[in-house]
Amino acid sequence: MLLPENFSRKCTEFCSEIKYESYNNSITEDMNTAMRLHGAGWKSIYHNELLAEGLAPDDLSSTLKQRLRWAQGTIQVLLRENPLTKIGLTFWQRLQYFKTMYSYFSGFATLIFIACPIIYFFTDIIPVKTYGPDFALHFFPAFIINRLTFLAATWGIPAREVWRSEQYAIALFPLLIQAVLSVFTGQKINFQVTPKQRQSGIYFRLVWPQLLVFSLFAHKLD
Repeated sequence: MLLPENFSRKCTEFCSEIKYESYNNSITEDMNTAMRLHGAGWKSIYHNELLAEGLAPDDLSSTLKQRLRWAQGTIQVLLRENPLTKIGLTFWQRLQYFKTMYSYFSGFATLIFIACPIIYFFTDIIPVKTYGPDFALHFFPAFIINRLTFLAATWGIPAREVWRSEQYAIALFPLLIQAVLSVFTGQKINFQVTPKQRQSGIYFRLVWPQLLVFSLFAHKLD
């Protein structure tokens, strides 16, 4: 299908303007651009054809740098352009964009889940004092719904890859907390391009929180 030249030009100019505004609004400009286009009435569809390829980070430092940028930029959009109140989005678009944004706050929940057994190991203080009907009533419905949702979302993906993804999500808790605090405290955040070639180095300083947690568990379970 051929489009009139003036129509194509106007579409290009409109998208370029939104893209430019998104660059000034967030360091995760691609997500912000998509949300603005949806808010302006544009629709997105799945196109089953490979049109472009990208490079994924090939080392720990580059991967964490990319994930930090995604988290910081997405939280910036939440504070500056909340999808729940953005005009033009449908209910399901609001829900989907908001879900993407609040997922980056999960680092705090992970920290609590990890801290509870450690506190118990060193103080004998248990986080749950009842295992009767009350506990079952609050725990099992939420747990079952969570697992069913996860099963539906990962249908067709090998269990080993899904399990690795869950491990990865848990291990990112220090980075997610860092992203939230940096945005909410007003720190200057710059766009950092992800290196296109593998970086070499010793990265213990990047994972010291995870190593500390592992050491505490290993010490008490020894």
